[in-house]
Parts: sequence; structure tokens; C-alpha cells
Amino acid sequence: MKPMKNNGGVQAFLAADGLSIKEKQKPTLTILDELDATGLPYGIKINLDLVTLLGLKGAVELVQGYDRPIFVDLKMKNGKGTMSRVAQQLVNLEVDFFNVYAIADSQLSGVVEVVEDTNTKVIGVSELTHYANTHYQKHYQRDIGPETILLVKTVIDAKLHGALFPGTQLETVMRNVPGAASIMRVNPGIRKKGYTGKKHQQDITAAEAEDKGATHVVLGSIVMKDKNPAKALELSLADLRGEPQPTEGT
Repeated sequence: MKPMKNNGGVQAFLAADGLSIKEKQKPTLTILDELDATGLPYGIKINLDLVTLLGLKGAVELVQGYDRPIFVDLKMKNGKGTMSRVAQQLVNLEVDFFNVYAIADSQLSGVVEVVEDTNTKVIGVSELTHYANTHYQKHYQRDIGPETILLVKTVIDAKLHGALFPGTQLETVMRNVPGAASIMRVNPGIRKKGYTGKKHQQDITAAEAEDKGATHVVLGSIVMKDKNPAKALELSLADLRGEPQPTEGT
């Protein structure tokens, strides 16, 4: 399998979200072909909507030919039996990573048992990066920081391999969660410096993720929607290694 290791830097998953949209599937596969030819290190993330479109086996097999680590982004939150059976399917398909909601808590023990002694790793999700602090105040009766701390602690107590949470909370987690340094710290919502879009309320740059303590990030539109995806990936990986970017004109 092609490596994800980024010369000691933060490792990256590419979000191949366009695969689940009929008119975007072929262009997305073309981009994946071009990026695969670069030899750069990354894994591939596929979404729940692709799984519902093609079935779990079909969705995994669509990207398995790239021989790269696969992250199936299911965000499961269900009963122990249901999640355990899905986890077993993922293990059978030799998926490298999948995720569950940390708030599933007591129902996660079956998933942990299924992946034990396999190469499949489970990542616990705190909340989506789409939400502003008002969402946390409304639904959790606390700010984003304390809620993220609680949920990452839940991930560690459940013996999951890592936590996926907003990168804006990296410093808070590293400072307040014992054991955070020993798990995968995965941050989505990576954007270019100066990005002003509103889809993600908790976005950060690749350089910030590297500086604040991420181990893995998800790169979506920053690469997949760039005019030159290969160059965008190369620059993002350099940021994730903590390398300074050349200034304009140098």
C-alpha cells in the first residue's frame, strides 16, 4: 500500500466527495488519477452518500484500486449490535479507518471488540466543523471548548484510536485532555488563508493544524476544487510539514 506518511509531518486524507454526485463522479476520478500519479503521500476519504449510492462494498472498491489508505466517513451513532455488524463489514473489506460519533459512548464497546487485532482503526467524532458556538450553547448548554474536551475524553475512555474534532479546538484539547497526545487528532475543514466561505464555521489552515498539534487532516475543496489539484496538494503537504511557503515573486 502507498504510504500516508508525510516526512514526519501531519498526514492527509483527500475528501473524494464528488464521487457521490453522478455528474461529478468521472471528473473526481480523473483528479484522483492525476493525484495518484504524483506519488505524493495521502489517504482517500469517502462519504456516507457514496456508500448509500453504491453499497459499502461498491463504494470501497471504487477507490481501492489506488492502493491507498481508505477512510470511510460514516459517522455512526446507533446501537451496539448495528455498529458492530457494520464495523465487521469494514474490517472484512480491509478499510483502514472509519468513524463513529463519540456521543454513542456506551454503545461503542462492540465496535472496539470487532477491530481488535485488525488493521482497521476507529475515530470518534466530536461534532461537525459546520457549527458555530451558538449550536453548542443551544444543544449542549455549554461552549464549544468544554464540549469538545468532554467528547475527546469520551473517545479516550472508549479506547478508540483517534478523535475527529474542529481544528479550532486543537490547543484546548492538547492543554486539557490527558492522553490526547497519544491518539490520532484528525481535523477537517482545512481552508486556504483568507478563506471567507461560511460552509464550515470552525475551519483552519493546514499550517495552523500542523502548528497546533494535529496528526491528520482532511483536505477537501482546498485540493479537489483547485485549478491545479496536484500543486495544491503539494503545497498543503508542505504546510503540514511546517515548511515555509515561498512568497510571491521568489
